[in-house]
Amino acid sequence: MKTCACFSFLFVLLVCVVTLPAQESIDIHRASVIVPDGIIADGEWDSAAEREIRVGTTVIRVLAQHDGEALCLAFLGGLQSTFHFPEVLLDIDNAKSEGWQNDDWWFHVSGTDCHSQGEHSNYDNCRVEQGDWEGVPNADMNSQISAMEIRIPFATVGIDLSVQSRIGIAFDVTNTATSWQFWPADATLDSPASWATATIHNTATEVNENFTAASFPALLDIAPQPANVNSLLSLTLPANADCDLRLFDLAGNHIATILRRRLAAGRHWLNWPEQLARRNTAVSVYFYRLRINSDIQHGRLLWRP
Repeated sequence: MKTCACFSFLFVLLVCVVTLPAQESIDIHRASVIVPDGIIADGEWDSAAEREIRVGTTVIRVLAQHDGEALCLAFLGGLQSTFHFPEVLLDIDNAKSEGWQNDDWWFHVSGTDCHSQGEHSNYDNCRVEQGDWEGVPNADMNSQISAMEIRIPFATVGIDLSVQSRIGIAFDVTNTATSWQFWPADATLDSPASWATATIHNTATEVNENFTAASFPALLDIAPQPANVNSLLSLTLPANADCDLRLFDLAGNHIATILRRRLAAGRHWLNWPEQLARRNTAVSVYFYRLRINSDIQHGRLLWRP
C-alpha cells in the first residue's frame, strides 16, 4: 500500500509539473499622448514595448505604451498583405480564468470599430467611430494601410492605476473567418488563462539614479571616450532581456535608435548609427537612454567626430 501511495503521489506531481504553462509578460511604460491616425510619427512610439505576431512568414509588429489615461497600441507591417485585422484582449483583474468573465474585454478594428465585454467576437456593437475608444484607420481588404493605432481609455475598461498595475493581455490579428494569430503564440480567444500579464508602469521616466551592478546588472561599455565612429560599443547582459538604446540631443530630441530587440545573455557588439556620424563635425554632447526590460538608465555621451 505504501508503494502504491508513493507512486500515485509522484504521478500527480509529475503531471502538475509537465502541464504547468509558461507565463508570457510585457512591460508597458508611460509616454506622451499619441495621435491615433494610422501614421507612425517620428518619436511617437519611442517608449513602446514591442512584440511580434507571425502570419505565415510575415511578421506583424505590435507596439504598446500608455499615456497615463489610456492604453495605446499600434499594429504595423503585413496587415494588408495578409488580409488580417488587429484585435486586443484584456483581462482587467488578471484573473487568468479558463472562460470569459465580466472583466474581460475584446476590441477589434477593421472597416468598423467593435468591442464587447464578457464575450469575444460580438459584432453587434460595431461603429465607424466609437465614443469611448479609438481605432484608426478603418479599413477593408482593399484599403492601402501601413499601420493601425488603437487608444483605449483606462476609464472605459475600469483600470485604476492607483490601485492596480497588472492586467492580462493578448494581441491577435485575424481575417475574421479562418485565421487568428496571437501573441502570446499559444494564446486562444476562449481562455484568458492563456494570455500574458502586462505590468503598467505609471511614471513618465523611470531612471535609476544610483546605478550599480547590483541594481542594474546590464553593462554598457563605450571605449574610448570622447566617442567617435571608431569607438567600441558593447552591451553585456546577465540574462535574456528586451533591450532598447536611444540617443537624444540636449533639447530632448530623438537622434537615433542604436538597439531595439531582444538579446540573449552575454556580450553584444553594437554599431554606431550612420546619422550620428553625419550630423555635424563639431564636438557634441548627447544623452542616451538604455532600457533593459523595465529598468532604465540614462547617461551622457561626449561625441567627437
